[in-house]
Amino acid sequence: MDRLVILSDRSPHAVLPALVAVAVDVKAEPLSTGSLAHLPDLAPHAVLVDACENPPHAFAVLEALAGATTGVPTVVVVEREHLERHPWAEVADEVLTPGAPPAEVRLRFALLARRFGEPGGAAIR
Repeated sequence: MDRLVILSDRSPHAVLPALVAVAVDVKAEPLSTGSLAHLPDLAPHAVLVDACENPPHAFAVLEALAGATTGVPTVVVVEREHLERHPWAEVADEVLTPGAPPAEVRLRFALLARRFGEPGGAAIR
């Protein structure tokens, strides 16, 4: 996962502090369905959605993203106490908590790449 888009109204470091230690190119967009129109131009390998401050809004954005069938894996960043608040598994491919250490973030991105194939490769989605 070389290029990530994070949908959040906060800075990427505030959402997932471990991103600083993970060598990825991060682009930030506002947490809104309007941001989904920018995804093709940004060509992300994955999309991270910040569900920490407003889980219902993040869930709605993830529903819209899932309906768009972009083929890009989605990761929801959610506080542990909100894991059961919404059916995240219906709209996201992976979950991270804000306190995840860099090793866990790298592992989860590697697992996503394995499941979805490397972008630009011959993977069938």
